[in-house]
Amino acid sequence: MSSRIVLCTLIGTLGLLAVLDRFRIPRKMGVGWLVWSCLPLVTAVICRQLDIAGRFTGPDAWLQGHALWHILTSLSLGCNYLYYRSEGTAADRAVKVRRRLFQRIRTIQTIIPLAE
Repeated sequence: MSSRIVLCTLIGTLGLLAVLDRFRIPRKMGVGWLVWSCLPLVTAVICRQLDIAGRFTGPDAWLQGHALWHILTSLSLGCNYLYYRSEGTAADRAVKVRRRLFQRIRTIQTIIPLAE
């Protein structure tokens, strides 16, 4: 099987699952990690295409396109992991926001004491 077919299938499946997860009603995930997951993957594909075409580096260079491919795809998978790890309900996020708000209010109250 061609590596191009495998690569397109992998990226398409990853994208389709990410889009489907965005429409799940009870839980939402952080979109930022999804974007950060796509950027290294696109860069890795560009490095791969340049390496296959022989326009990246020579065979005796210390920096190889295939090595960058592996580094960037692992970075993409790490960001994809963090994307799925960021799953939480709206109530969970509301509790976190409320806690941060109360922490900031307490900080302000310690800096500027209220008149008694």
